[in-house]
Amino acid sequence: MVFTETYTVSWHDTDAGRVARPSRLLTALQEMANHQCGTYGKDLDRMRDEDGKGFILTRLELRFGALCRAGDVLELSTWISSAKALSTIREFRIRKGEETVLEGSGSWVLVDTGTRALLKVEEYPYPYPADEPLPFAPPMRLKLPPLEPVGHRRIVYSDTDYNGHMNNTRYPDLLMDFLPDGIPDEMYPKRMVILYHSGAPAGENLEILRGPMPDSPYAYGFEARGADGKTCFTALVELRPRG
Repeated sequence: MVFTETYTVSWHDTDAGRVARPSRLLTALQEMANHQCGTYGKDLDRMRDEDGKGFILTRLELRFGALCRAGDVLELSTWISSAKALSTIREFRIRKGEETVLEGSGSWVLVDTGTRALLKVEEYPYPYPADEPLPFAPPMRLKLPPLEPVGHRRIVYSDTDYNGHMNNTRYPDLLMDFLPDGIPDEMYPKRMVILYHSGAPAGENLEILRGPMPDSPYAYGFEARGADGKTCFTALVELRPRG
């Protein structure tokens, strides 16, 4: 069942080009998803505190359309398109009047918050009807170009959530921060794909690697590695002129 809310873009949602940052749009969408969980049973805090369960995002694809600015009133929608085995697919859409601002699809797993064991979707006690999927889904893996280290990113207080790890809505900001100098001022995302391999806990110092995609002058592949050398996430950012 589609769940819908309205959202007014604030001045603090926007970047130096006065358009809404991708991270802020994703934050608004996921807050709405939490509201839907609460409407059907328990919000994420109650689910964790009372049931010892939580959802973890494993794959996400965002496709951006019309730009939006402070004061724009948006229609936000979210729904479940599939829930089977260990995976729940949640879809997102943002519209500004007749224009599509963003469509997104994410794959989530349910875990026992104490043991971190994966749970079958049937163990989520508040199922709701599934609706049609979007015409795309986040890929299982990314074919990345040769990557080079471009810096480090320490996970700090402002990144973390109730799980003690970097919240998934912060990753778009990280990707924009590590684009080549000047690119974020001139370009805006057309597509973002993020594959979350492992959590980034507070205090972790991620090494960020980046490389240009060979088939596009405005696309970059990313990988982040923890101090143990393990991959935290891989990502793809495709860009377009702001216009």
